[in-house]
Amino acid sequence: MPLSVLLFQSDAGPPINSVLILAQQALFHKRNNDEKKDFCTGQKSNRCPPAGEEAAGNRPANALVDRSRPVCYHVCAGAAVPAGRKGARTLKQRTIERQLYSTLIGGIAIMLLISISITLYYSIYRQKRHVDRTIAETAAIVAHMPQVLQTLQGQGDPEELKEYLNQVLALSSVEIITVCDAAGVRLYHPNEALIGKRFVGGDEQPALEGADPYITTGRGTLGEQRRAFCPVRDDSGRVAGFVMASMLIRSMVYTRGQILAIYLVFALLLALIALVVVRQMMRRLRRTLMGHGPEEFAAMYLQQSGVLDALDEGVFAIDRQSRVILMNSSARRMLDIPPGQAVEGTLITELFPETRLPQVMESGRAQNNVIMDLRGRRIITSRIPLCKDGVCDGAVSVFRDKTEVTRLAEELTGTRFLVDTLRAYNHEFNNKLHVILGYIQMGRLTEAVEFITRSTLLPASALAAVSERIAVPHLAALILGKMIRAKEKGILLTLKPDSRCMADDLIIPPEDCETIVGNLLENAIEELDRRDHPVKEISLGVYCSGQGLLIQCEDTGGGIPPQVLERIFEQGVSTKGENRGTGLSLVHSIVEAWGGQIQVDTEPDEGTGITVSIATQAREASSCIE
Repeated sequence: MPLSVLLFQSDAGPPINSVLILAQQALFHKRNNDEKKDFCTGQKSNRCPPAGEEAAGNRPANALVDRSRPVCYHVCAGAAVPAGRKGARTLKQRTIERQLYSTLIGGIAIMLLISISITLYYSIYRQKRHVDRTIAETAAIVAHMPQVLQTLQGQGDPEELKEYLNQVLALSSVEIITVCDAAGVRLYHPNEALIGKRFVGGDEQPALEGADPYITTGRGTLGEQRRAFCPVRDDSGRVAGFVMASMLIRSMVYTRGQILAIYLVFALLLALIALVVVRQMMRRLRRTLMGHGPEEFAAMYLQQSGVLDALDEGVFAIDRQSRVILMNSSARRMLDIPPGQAVEGTLITELFPETRLPQVMESGRAQNNVIMDLRGRRIITSRIPLCKDGVCDGAVSVFRDKTEVTRLAEELTGTRFLVDTLRAYNHEFNNKLHVILGYIQMGRLTEAVEFITRSTLLPASALAAVSERIAVPHLAALILGKMIRAKEKGILLTLKPDSRCMADDLIIPPEDCETIVGNLLENAIEELDRRDHPVKEISLGVYCSGQGLLIQCEDTGGGIPPQVLERIFEQGVSTKGENRGTGLSLVHSIVEAWGGQIQVDTEPDEGTGITVSIATQAREASSCIE
């Protein structure tokens, strides 16, 4: 039976799995012996590496199976192949999953490092500006206080100024405030021991010369400081002294260390959260890939792509939006799609306007072994919806050139016909030889001679009737073979006297007519053979003319039960038990393809009559559907 027919006769699993399982069995018979394809680069090379070369670690990282032997399945992940020589160093590559995990962690770490570095720099910059603004404002405020000018002019109370400035230091973030006269002698300092001594640092000179307020970094008696200077002027504008407000550098460094510690804790917390999120993502990814790692899934994809491309059957599938998600090379060839053209994501109606795959997906009902026209060739196609939990979110179609199917079918049916005929001849000749032996042993030679003379497998009248009325050689041979098979089983098969079919009058291909007649007769023979009927007869009528084709097959069997009659043309429906019900389904698909009709008349315990009619007008007007 053709592979395209076998693919859809099992309900054991999803349709696409059936395609892949059966395709793997045919893979090494379908491939060319001299060619392999690199899935990663799309390039072809003339040969796979020899077995020894592979063992030595010289095989390419990306290759398909050689079409003559099962080697060279490699994944495109680029994993290094260890050298086979003794003592050579083996390189252990990370898997795709580890690479993905490391990439995510590394990327997050780099992003955290960059973002925290920028934020930390900005925070330190803002801290420095805040310090400068604070000391500058403090120095300016103190310099403009009347008590300071009065004290510098010798008119104020130094103790009152000291008490006031101590309060300012306590309430502000400034660590040091110094008030000096025009000679640089301190009139106020937080350390009373330094009052009356000259100012240290040398950066006070611009203030004594009347410069505008400014900020410097200098060393004082308490260490490195960030200093703000502001001159104090009298009413005439003369410089009477200056005020210096400062922050110790070590205090600023300590504050920056605190900021850095906060950011490091925050970064570690973010890194921990990122690690947990990435691990959950990887677990979810593995669950999404049905327990397979990314590298395993990549290998499965490459292998299945190779299997599908090795099939003679065209295979394509669509998603819920009727967009192509899969199409093998045979389907591309039959649909006249150039090899380099991308089809994934394209609406199937743009590539194949006549398709009915979206309707199959919507209806949720499979269509098996439908005969149709495709780009000027006859094909047999099966369409199956891809459903889960009652919801169909895609569909797959498998089709094959009917010419090839017919050739295989002819080979199969020819062999089967020969076996059946030889079996019938053997059975008949054994019976006749026993009769002849009996005559000889009884000494009745005259009767033996007469018996031999009139013995034949079929009456001469039956041979003549079929030869004269059916002028289609293969069809006539088929009918004669069925007559012999029926006679062997004690069934009388006759051709109606008014039957007539000339080769020129046949409006459908002879092989289609043979399929219809052969299946109808075989069903009738099996029905009569499995039941104990007093009368076992089959009557066949075949009528061909320019107006159409009419085939009638009547038997005296047990009839068809009403519950079976309603679904008699569905695949797998039969009165003969499981794993049957293909013949009438195939007949129905052929008749439907040619725009014909089938009528079934049946009566319990009386028999069944099936009439097939195909009119010339209906045949010409019929449009095949896909």
